Amino acid sequence: IYNYLGYRVLLRLGLLYRTHEKHVKTLFYRYHLGYKTEPERWRLCLRYAEKSMPTAASWIYHMWIKKKFGLKGDKLWIKFFNVYRKIYESVDYSYAYSYLTTADARVEAYRKLKDVRLQLFFINATMTDPLLKLYGGQETKINVNAPVPGIYQMTKHYWNNYFSIGKNSRELDIAYTGSIFDIYSTYHYDLNSLYISHGAFHGPMYARDHRLLLDLVKSGYRIGRNLLKAIDERGGYIDSEHAREDWMGYYTRQRLLANKQCVFKQYTSKRVAESRLKLNANATIDEDMIDVAIVTPLLRFFRKLIYEKAYLSQTTGYKVCITCPRTSFFSTPWQSLSARRRHARPWMS
Repeated sequence: IYNYLGYRVLLRLGLLYRTHEKHVKTLFYRYHLGYKTEPERWRLCLRYAEKSMPTAASWIYHMWIKKKFGLKGDKLWIKFFNVYRKIYESVDYSYAYSYLTTADARVEAYRKLKDVRLQLFFINATMTDPLLKLYGGQETKINVNAPVPGIYQMTKHYWNNYFSIGKNSRELDIAYTGSIFDIYSTYHYDLNSLYISHGAFHGPMYARDHRLLLDLVKSGYRIGRNLLKAIDERGGYIDSEHAREDWMGYYTRQRLLANKQCVFKQYTSKRVAESRLKLNANATIDEDMIDVAIVTPLLRFFRKLIYEKAYLSQTTGYKVCITCPRTSFFSTPWQSLSARRRHARPWMS
């Protein structure tokens, strides 16, 4: 729980850091050093982070192409969409060469990217297609057995040049490497959606110094509690002008509450080996748990993965590998759930 929550917070702060560097640094330092931060600042931070997340991946793609190829103006935008076209071979981007020739067309194209819906898919890049199809992978048209052209080179470029960890690094230096997840994102034009694999989340948690890693998880957890406090019991939050805005509808709010209770019951008062922390037994659902964007696909993945493992082991003898050495922070909850598959609770059926 701490790892997931810490990731979610650090990812959002990493996105926010690009456009509001001063505010994020102040927010992080003040809380990390034990100073109190006014609630309005947290609410404002949450609002900015929510609005900036969908555009982050497209903007990194845009800046990487600009820096690597040295392109400007129309040529830059044509190259930008040409790279996007390689992500999904079934999508036709031939219109880009003639469509992006005017300023108005470029603005309209940018708005299309700006309005994407964010969807999280916890998929292992080494899983087979039959297993991928069990939990909605066929809708994304992602070939998980072959990397997207250009993604690996861009990831290596950014990791080596921008996200390397020095010997004398502090917590803040590594915290914003959470934004490395953008480089693993893929955009589906027809569905107007941004898809992120869980493998993108392994980067910032692997620090050379174990103590630095532990401090980072603690900081992410503490910041996460304050961010979630900005959301009231009715599923809304107060914006910078002290006006209440609805963050989710009634159905989403009910589903969120049910999913949080499931996870809460599963992990209450259980130790997490990676972080050496303990979940507070008196934690409230609104403050210490993860929102629907993480919990819902995670529970869906657990249910189908457990079913698939049990089915294949009984019929074909084929065993599905639940843990992955590159994503070791998933091992504790995965092993915990898989060990209880025979005594599954009603909500897992």
